[in-house]
Amino acid sequence: MPRSPAKPKQRTTAEWQITRVAKRAHYIGQVQAPDADAAIKRAIEKYDIAAEHQGRLAARPITTSKP
Repeated sequence: MPRSPAKPKQRTTAEWQITRVAKRAHYIGQVQAPDADAAIKRAIEKYDIAAEHQGRLAARPITTSKP
């Protein structure tokens, strides 16, 4: 029996919290993206982050609790 063709994986988006790491973390905002790298790129565009701060960004997924 022949195998069915593989289904392409869907890229789901998640909500990410973006912070700038310094002596203390500075909250930047939230973005939706499929992964952390994409979230940081989207935050750079959305919040117009200067080049000198772009290397110090961190993305953390926001989990939602379902009641």
